[in-house]
Amino acid sequence: MNNLDRLAENSSMVKARVKSKVYSFDLDALERAVRYYGKVGTKKFFADVLPESQLSYG
Repeated sequence: MNNLDRLAENSSMVKARVKSKVYSFDLDALERAVRYYGKVGTKKFFADVLPESQLSYG
């Protein structure tokens, strides 16, 4: 998600796929990775996608 603008794929389609599959991920590990490695835009994206998480950037 940090370098989504560098992908050849349509970024809105990638975001939609991530949103649809996010609950199949290890949510604790995902939240930690976003907190430690995500840029501000990535943190905001996942804060919206995972509203029950401790990510609050928006």
